Amino acid sequence: GFFRRYWMPIVMAVSFCGAGLSELFGRLRQPVLSEPLANTAMAAPLLPAVGFWFMTSPSPAMWFLMALFYGMMAAMKRSFTLGALAILAANMGLWILWQRMSLSFFTHPQIWLIPGALAVLVAGHLHRDRLSEAQNVGLRWATLGVIYVSSTADMFIDGIGNSIHLPIALAVLSVAGVLAGILFRIRSFLYLGTTFLGLVIVTMIKYAAWDRQQMWILWSCCILLGAGVIALFAVFEKRRNDVLAAVERLKEWKA
Repeated sequence: GFFRRYWMPIVMAVSFCGAGLSELFGRLRQPVLSEPLANTAMAAPLLPAVGFWFMTSPSPAMWFLMALFYGMMAAMKRSFTLGALAILAANMGLWILWQRMSLSFFTHPQIWLIPGALAVLVAGHLHRDRLSEAQNVGLRWATLGVIYVSSTADMFIDGIGNSIHLPIALAVLSVAGVLAGILFRIRSFLYLGTTFLGLVIVTMIKYAAWDRQQMWILWSCCILLGAGVIALFAVFEKRRNDVLAAVERLKEWKA
């Protein structure tokens, strides 16, 4: 009865022990013992993954353990495949957790999609040398698009004005993207962060002006926008060469 009830944690414990022994025998230069243990340790966590489909009440903790195991092995072996398995297992655990908490994908898409997109973005950055430039660019745009679009969808699904933390979350993500773009000199971060920051600002101004009947906010923003445009043209005319040089440097950033 004990093994039947706890067979999944036992399998994960065997996987961790097997990986540790494999590393130990590898350092002792005993490939006859190291390689079979490594292969067994890699394959053993797949048993709980298969068993998941036959369980009526799967545990998210098991998937988090699998993610931890494959993440550690990916870091040790610098393996892209193991890293992908770790990301998949971690997201499966999160999805099961959200399902248990009755958080539907169609009402809160960002908590379902953003963790996986961030993990794929980080993994792509760590393994950027193995990808072509076009693949790196496509990966950045795709993952950032998932992050910002899902957060925007969550804001509109919940309804503007019904929750203050959703627009703030989108604004924080947008500002973080802009700062990351400036820090790492990546245009996709800068462009998408700026675009969605402008979207959340315009959305909140529209809500305050029309839905809350506070038209003075709209006129104040229009006046500030006009003053900002005039100041921008004044700076451009005064320091045309510096602005054009900054634009050329921007084109040299990563896409």
